[in-house]
This record gives sequence, C-alpha cells and structure tokens, in this order.
Amino acid sequence: MAVACSRITEVASSTVPSTYLSRDLGLELESVRKVILRMEANGTKTPPGRESLFLGHALGLHGADHRMKKGQQDTERFVKELPDLEARFAAGKFPKRYPMPEKEREKLHSKMIVAKTKMAGSKPKIQGALTPEYKRLAMLRTHRNTFERRAKVLETLRSRQREIFTKIKELHHSKGIRATKKKERVAASRREFIKDLESVPDRQVLSMATGLLDTDRVSTIEPSGIIYDRREYEPLKARPEEFCPQRPLALLDFEPQTVLPALKENPENYLSVKVELERLWPGAYEYLLEEVPSLSDPTKGGDTDLELMRTRPTLEQIRARNNNSVLDKVDDD
Repeated sequence: MAVACSRITEVASSTVPSTYLSRDLGLELESVRKVILRMEANGTKTPPGRESLFLGHALGLHGADHRMKKGQQDTERFVKELPDLEARFAAGKFPKRYPMPEKEREKLHSKMIVAKTKMAGSKPKIQGALTPEYKRLAMLRTHRNTFERRAKVLETLRSRQREIFTKIKELHHSKGIRATKKKERVAASRREFIKDLESVPDRQVLSMATGLLDTDRVSTIEPSGIIYDRREYEPLKARPEEFCPQRPLALLDFEPQTVLPALKENPENYLSVKVELERLWPGAYEYLLEEVPSLSDPTKGGDTDLELMRTRPTLEQIRARNNNSVLDKVDDD
C-alpha cells in the first residue's frame, strides 16, 4: 500500500553549517517569526542553547552564524576569504605582480621594441607575472560580481511578481467596467513579465529564477503553501555527537495517510495544476474548476491562470476548503 504523510514534524536536527541556504533569507526569517508567535501563544519555549540557526538569528542571539549576513549567503569564501584578501592587498601585504629582474626586463624590452615596429600604435608593456594571492583575489572578485549581478536580476523579478500578484488579489472580487479594465492591464503586465522571464539570457539565472519565484509565491500566501512553514514550533538544535552513530541526523515525527488512488498514477512534482488535472481523468480540469472555486481564487492561494500554478501547494488546501467532498469522488472512481 502506498503511504504519504499528512504531517511531518522536525523535532530536532543537527545544525551543520551549509554552503547554501535552502531559500531566500527573508523568507526563512519570516517563517521563523510566525513560528515564534505560535510558540508564544502555545506557551512553548526553546531551551537555551537549543535554538536553530534561523531562530537564533531572528532572536538576535550573540554568535549567530556569520553566513546569515545579508548579501553573504552564497559561499564561505565571499564571507571570509575575499574581505581578508582585500584588506591584505590594501595594506601592501602582497603585490599584484612579481618584480622582474633587470636583465630579463632589458631582454624583454628589446623584443618588444622590435615587435612595436610591426604593430602600429602599440606601446611596450613590461610587467612581471601576477602573484598567486592576486590571482585568487581577482577570481573571488569575479565570483562576487557575478553573484551580485544575478542577485539583482532575481530580486527584480521577484519584486515584479509580488506586485502583480498583489494587484490580482486586490482585483479578484471586483466587478464592473473599471475593474475589468484594471484586470486586463494586470493580465497584460503578467504576460509581459512571463515574456521577460523567458528571455533571460543567462540560463543558470533563468533556472534559479524559476525555483525562486515558485518558492516565493507558495511561501507568501496565507496559509503558506509549504507545510514546513506551518510548524507549531522550531526544531531543536542537536549535535552530531548526540546521535549514534555520530552523524548529522534529525529526529522526525511522521503522521502517515494513504495516497489518493487517482494520484498514485501521477508521481511527478511541480507540473502545472492544469496539466495535472487534465491527466487525472477526462474532464477533470473543467469539472474541478467549477467545483473547487479556491483553485482560481488568488486570495486563497489559487491562481486565475492554472497553467502557471504549480501542484505542490494544492492538495491539502483543496481537502481543507472543500471538506473532501470533491476529492472523495476521485477515490470512489
């Protein structure tokens, strides 16, 4: 029998420094702040010293991991090595190039003078080889600039998407000629946004943007489309030596449930809702679109264009908001 889980709670986990954050720092901290409010309402407290990485940062505890600094989330080398090299270079601790011996300089100068007669307008340029330290510094600068450029593009795309969805939610229940015209303008803005997104020249940035925008959207709806964001408490920080064998492990609490039979045939993740419903059974898309109005309601986590909406936040929301009435029919079929 296939089994899924309606609830998976992370009770404790080893806090092992990671090179990359799972998602944007702002989203992680916003999730933690909501958990803090739930814990306060329930009278739950985290024992001192057991605060998770994000909880410690949200509470402003001393010694929060330095990787949490804004703009320094990508790799350890940007956080520590690059500033250190910049400071050493500025203080004259290492040169940009090795000094060139006088005899070698004169010999090279003679060769360049001869070459100059063959290349009009060129100027002899005699320099020593770059030092290893400066090569490393130059490489890290390039990585930093690339990271900052990509981060700027991603942030611009995310801001545009948030602005569009805010307008969609505000206008969803509005009626009348004026509201219709506003909806048309928003729809045009969304089409332009999708066009700009698909035309991003950097394919790696495009791949990153696709994941970022999807995660940002399901993280910012209420309730969050990510089940983990609805947790009642923050996982306790554990250490590898507290597990046997001593490994970075976690303690999870599972609450299993059987999978809907009709969904067993569709194990793929992150397809659009429209595609998944069309594959569910003939006529499912048209039928459920009418029977489950929350699917197309952006104020309830849905979308007016289900071709652009991913499947991962929908199943539990459909169950909760429609009392299982529609999906129970799927089971019966």
